[in-house]
Amino acid sequence: PPPPVNTPLRITVMLAANMDGSQKLKPLMIGKFANPRCFKNVKSFPLMYRSNKKAWMTGVLFTEWLSCIDVDMKKANRKMLMFVDNCTAHNNIPHLENIKIHFLPPNTTSTLQPLDQGIIKNFKTMYRKEIVREVLACIGEVPCKISILTAMEMVHKAWENVSAQTIANCFRTCGFIKDGQTIGEGIPVQCEEVESTWNRLEVPVSFEEFVHFDDNVATAGTFTDEEIIQSTLANQHNSDNDDEEEEAEAEAPVISLKEATFFMSGLRKFFEQSEMDEKRCDTIFNAISKLDNAMDQIVTNNFSQKKITDFFKM
Repeated sequence: PPPPVNTPLRITVMLAANMDGSQKLKPLMIGKFANPRCFKNVKSFPLMYRSNKKAWMTGVLFTEWLSCIDVDMKKANRKMLMFVDNCTAHNNIPHLENIKIHFLPPNTTSTLQPLDQGIIKNFKTMYRKEIVREVLACIGEVPCKISILTAMEMVHKAWENVSAQTIANCFRTCGFIKDGQTIGEGIPVQCEEVESTWNRLEVPVSFEEFVHFDDNVATAGTFTDEEIIQSTLANQHNSDNDDEEEEAEAEAPVISLKEATFFMSGLRKFFEQSEMDEKRCDTIFNAISKLDNAMDQIVTNNFSQKKITDFFKM
């Protein structure tokens, strides 16, 4: 069954994490369009984005991603042992200085790959919950449209919400963690709330079916020489912004510093007026303080780039 939104959106997401869940690498998201309209005016993204005509993981993209991670590890003076499956996109491993690649045995992904033991399912459940919330927010606006940028924000939030305990438990299931090691059990995804919300949409499938409807969709492959040439030419001429994509995407509005400051003030007041337990209260206000600090830094940078004459009318 298709998702309950009318959109040409098709993305592939690659995830990676260490075995105790203390470090989740920034996801790589692959879409069909190199420069969608919703990216206009956007200068900072929550994750890495690349594109090709099928939104597939390819050897070129995997090589680029690995090289970026290797640079990060080198800067941090760290070494990494990375376990990967035998996907065709993983065949060409570049020269790496701080990462060692170990391939899992063939045909063992379902039993030895930790992400297949529940991490991906957990992530997809979180992501689908965000889609349901977006659909409900769009009630009255038919059809609901989700842009690449909105999907990117959802992916980032969903991955953040996958707990370290869940990741560690999946690694334990695959035998990476010894029984004697004390790492908390995985926390199951609570679907009751979203299930009741899902039922309000009156669609002919369950939420569980919606989470898994694309499990068998191809996410990786090898392009022919002709397909590579066509994709390159399309990117050069920006032909990826076709009619189908134009209909689904909208330019991101430019938010002024004054507007952002106003929104931040409103956000703080909203939570001040909300009843919360002490732990959640501390978490939220600590996060808001970090946002305030980031805003202050932007204000300082903008101020330092101005000349004294900019503040006076001549």
